[in-house]
Amino acid sequence: MVLQRKPKTSLLELLESHVGGSIPERIKDLNVKLTEANRDKKSAEAALAGAERQAEDQRQQLHKVEDQLTIAKEQMGALKKQLKKAKEAATHAEYEGYDTSVKENKENLRAQVTGVCRGYCLQVWIKALN
Repeated sequence: MVLQRKPKTSLLELLESHVGGSIPERIKDLNVKLTEANRDKKSAEAALAGAERQAEDQRQQLHKVEDQLTIAKEQMGALKKQLKKAKEAATHAEYEGYDTSVKENKENLRAQVTGVCRGYCLQVWIKALN
């Protein structure tokens, strides 16, 4: 007959002594921690989704602003061209105005000189005939 030695402690008691408490309590604690971790994970996933939506919205807004900036630059270029043309037209008008004034003054002076010459001629002839 072979004698088998009976262990002094059961496997459950051995595990409980190694874990440091009763196994059902330890399982319950771990389940609570797992539930908290899952809740934290869902919260982090929701926050990540919100941040991704916000980043996408900001990307779209940036794209719109870049488009508006491009349009504004094009408009500014067109306005600069118009300003240059307007300045050239103003300069041209100024020169035309100067030329017109010169012509008017020339005609006025010609008329005045003609009048003065006639008057002088008359005076000379009057003196000569007297």
